[in-house]
Amino acid sequence: MGMGWRIGKTKNLAIIVMLCVMVVGLQSPNVAGETIGRHAKNMSFPSQCAEEDNVNIPVYGGYVSDYQITATFPTYYPLKRGQKDLCIGDLTNCEQAWDMRPTAQIAYYDAAQQKLKFVWQSPGFYWYPIETPDAVNAEVGQYVSLAYPPTDRYWVGLGSPPAMAYYDAFKQNLMYIVRDENGKWREPEIVDSTGDVGQFVSLRISRDRRHHVVYYDADHGDLKYTYKSNPDAVGGWAPPTILDATGNVGQHAAMAISPSGHLHVVYYDADKKDLKYVTNDDTHGWTAPVVLDAVGDVGTYASMSVYYEGWTEKMNGAYEGHYPHVTYYDASNGNLKYIYQDKQGWSTPLVLDAAGDVGQYSSTAFGPDGALHVAYYDATNKDLKYLHKESPSAQWPVGIVLDAAGDVGRYASIGVTARGNPNIAYYDADKQSLKFLAKTKTTAPQWDNPQVIASGSAGQYASLVTSGFVDIADLDGKDIYNDGDVAVRVMDVSGWPYESGMAVNIVGGASEPDHDFIQFLKRTDDDHAPPQIFVLYANGYARIITQPPVGREERVCFGSSMIIGPAAEDPLFPFIPIEKLDIDPHTMTIKVRYKNGSSAVLQLQAEPGKTTVRVTDVTYDTLTAPFVTMRSMWVANDNSDISRIQAESSSGVVQTYTIDPTHEEWTTIPGDSWSFDRPTYSRHNTSCPDFKIDVLEPTGYFVTRQAEDYRSGTLKKTSRKTASGGQTVQGMGEATYVLNLTEEIANPSIRLRYPKGKGAGDVVNISVDGRIQSKIEMIDEGAIGEYMVTPEMRLSHPLPAGSHTIQLEVQSNTGALELDYFVIHSQTEHPGQ
Repeated sequence: MGMGWRIGKTKNLAIIVMLCVMVVGLQSPNVAGETIGRHAKNMSFPSQCAEEDNVNIPVYGGYVSDYQITATFPTYYPLKRGQKDLCIGDLTNCEQAWDMRPTAQIAYYDAAQQKLKFVWQSPGFYWYPIETPDAVNAEVGQYVSLAYPPTDRYWVGLGSPPAMAYYDAFKQNLMYIVRDENGKWREPEIVDSTGDVGQFVSLRISRDRRHHVVYYDADHGDLKYTYKSNPDAVGGWAPPTILDATGNVGQHAAMAISPSGHLHVVYYDADKKDLKYVTNDDTHGWTAPVVLDAVGDVGTYASMSVYYEGWTEKMNGAYEGHYPHVTYYDASNGNLKYIYQDKQGWSTPLVLDAAGDVGQYSSTAFGPDGALHVAYYDATNKDLKYLHKESPSAQWPVGIVLDAAGDVGRYASIGVTARGNPNIAYYDADKQSLKFLAKTKTTAPQWDNPQVIASGSAGQYASLVTSGFVDIADLDGKDIYNDGDVAVRVMDVSGWPYESGMAVNIVGGASEPDHDFIQFLKRTDDDHAPPQIFVLYANGYARIITQPPVGREERVCFGSSMIIGPAAEDPLFPFIPIEKLDIDPHTMTIKVRYKNGSSAVLQLQAEPGKTTVRVTDVTYDTLTAPFVTMRSMWVANDNSDISRIQAESSSGVVQTYTIDPTHEEWTTIPGDSWSFDRPTYSRHNTSCPDFKIDVLEPTGYFVTRQAEDYRSGTLKKTSRKTASGGQTVQGMGEATYVLNLTEEIANPSIRLRYPKGKGAGDVVNISVDGRIQSKIEMIDEGAIGEYMVTPEMRLSHPLPAGSHTIQLEVQSNTGALELDYFVIHSQTEHPGQ
């Protein structure tokens, strides 16, 4: 059911409480720098790949209820003599960009700062600033183990936040930390604090989202295990289980998980100098420990991989069963050794390299083609070495030296991209720095030159994970509406990087439960079949395309994307998941319901040379999140989709800047409208559209306030994950606020944002400066958890500049009504209202 309102005047109630209100109306324009109010923010990064959206510009509105995106045929036309009208991609330098998004993430220990560090790479060869996930505890980060959840549609890093387990050397605790869905590190958790625990930790994540950890108990010389079932919860770790207590066991532990959920663990028995193994499944529990190799002092620096790690789209039949493969160090002979399991059992140990003292710090990883890659340290020559086996039937080659510049190769950690190219993080002991080495060319694989990622005693205990997707290869679609003038097509993609798509419903027609994106087609002339004008993906990305102006026959290229909705800032790939679309082809409207409970209505209009998308009835959070985000690409001015931004404020002030991620000219630009174009010729997507974003309502000066930020009052503050400020106010009672206005609001109206629930019949009374002016009564309760914004409620008197008090009084039969925030702005004049 929908939510209705009754608006009217109330009798006098005088309850006045005070609180300051944040002013978010557009202020005097600031040049590229700090901005208060509406503004575009530059989060772009350099890239050498023209097929990567490295232009990232979230646009903040303070409060926006109605805006419009306009795509027009590029103003650069007509082309000059010798310029070609190209609608093709430029794949130069895109091999790495298409391997992974992002390519590599590395956790490591900074010995100088005694801190855990994290760094990650974009597809455009760009390393983001180094992060300190645990800034709370001292002397943390040794033995760090980085992990991502596996998915059938393998794309790590999107909707799959990284987690780390590590050792707190000061408190001798096992620690854990994870990113949240907004890209922020949560508070660190203590996993185990019973004695000196947490060295030689190995963290892995299974398909059921459980986070599994094995580690060493130094006080008792035991191998221990624990897990948490709900990664979204704080804590919740199961009581630790001792897997092996026979002597001093558990150092150099390594864990891997098969698709069936079997846990495989190898580790070192320091008393008997053996390599040992245990395994587990949910039916039989943990097995008794097994000795895999007892010939000499063997089993340190163990690494284990299972051919699984998400590569389900290119499974190699020879690896059916997903058995573990282990490399380790033979300290008696100074050799790198290898052992594996198949359906007959464990193999005989094999020496992979015996050329000197080799095999410490071994690290293994499978590629999508079944090749097994190994990186390790040559202690004789102090080199980083590497070898790989192409298939189960292939012979192991001779190890090769990848880096010999000083004492390099300790703490090696290897990962393999979706195209089968290895990435290695390792430590340079001479220069005390973290180094990185990768292959990037798929046609004739070559190793790049080593890169120094961090210096100053940084890089010990490196743990690397590669992430990305297997190439998107197949598109599958069908029309679910087509009347010859308008068509709606649902589309699915092999390799779609999300666990689920969105439901698509034609008003009065077909309904489809789960699709990756839609295409909206509209006839713009009588001579051609209906072309695409709008594409909307389940991650909130929209592609808006114009049709050629009258007299032009060539098709127009797709170009930039717009994320329509409150996509949280992300330096690489912001997105906002969509739950359902309700499409009315007759009116060309699309109601978008997001998975966070908010919504918006899109009104499409197309004519030759111009397509507009008007976004109305916005109930998503526009106070703390962008209301729209521009994504595009720029490699050079002659190889870009857009290269200029122009912002205009309601007072008529215009600012223009270039878009050049290699030479950033601006950080934020205030305005009420923003135009994006390319004034020069480009060999890439030559005819892709220009874009303009216009805020339509409200305009001028306005103020907003989070409902929970009152100085005094009786409404209860309630945590709500999807609320604008993370909280709402709830119950029966009142809260009052102080507005310090710098400008007059001559014709004021107030709106409230709230999550729908069991609030039918509840009333909110509005008082201004002690005078009751309006009330709002909730008619229908609607779907629980969905957000709504009330219509404009007119306040009876102007609000001159200065101090004013606003009081909200909630009269509720159930106390279930929650308020998120309110906004006061000049009332919009609607025809016929």
